[in-house]
Amino acid sequence: MASRTTARVVTFCAEGRKAEYFATDVELDELARATFTMRSPAGEPLQRCAPACAR
Repeated sequence: MASRTTARVVTFCAEGRKAEYFATDVELDELARATFTMRSPAGEPLQRCAPACAR
């Protein structure tokens, strides 16, 4: 789809580090809610997040 837009395209993934944005330290709580550390090209990891705290 990236070839169909003039907008900036970023990549993300659930596994590995082949994308610009990826999650590490993924854990599920007793209700299967995930928490994770979001990694980005900026270098410093973003706050450890759950979907409810995503900004």
